[in-house]
Amino acid sequence: MDMRIPPLNSTPDSLQENRKPEKTDEASGFDELLSMAVGDKDILRDLAGQTSRMFLEQAEAWNRYEELETGDMDGFSFGDGDELSMEEEMDRAAEQVLSGGYFSVEETSDRLMDLIEDLSPSGSENQRLIAALSEGLRLSEESGESIPEAVYDTYEHLMDRLNRA
Repeated sequence: MDMRIPPLNSTPDSLQENRKPEKTDEASGFDELLSMAVGDKDILRDLAGQTSRMFLEQAEAWNRYEELETGDMDGFSFGDGDELSMEEEMDRAAEQVLSGGYFSVEETSDRLMDLIEDLSPSGSENQRLIAALSEGLRLSEESGESIPEAVYDTYEHLMDRLNRA
């Protein structure tokens, strides 16, 4: 049984628009980078797809936490058969998203960096990796799911790490 939670639009569209990475003209976008990446095309597409999946998983966890925090949840269960009080549900959600939690900005960024190291061909230019990560964020945004601030914070944290590398 699918226990999906309807997304909570906790971040106004205008704020999300301001947080999106700057778009370049269509000709110099991800598709053009793929056309220049002779042997790396599949790897970069895979990186973009897996990045999108990880951002959407993070968004789902953060949206669940925000819904619990605002009290917009009635009879929610984590799907493991446990009936938890609202306080217990809130504690469990907070453990997942706040500092050190699996879906926290830092932990998600760490997993994405591990993914980059595992998938990226040796000597890949940061420009290509950044384009693949940006494409993953764009795919997440186009999914129709509500994208909370934490996802944009994770993206920015990742960009900072790549720029320092």
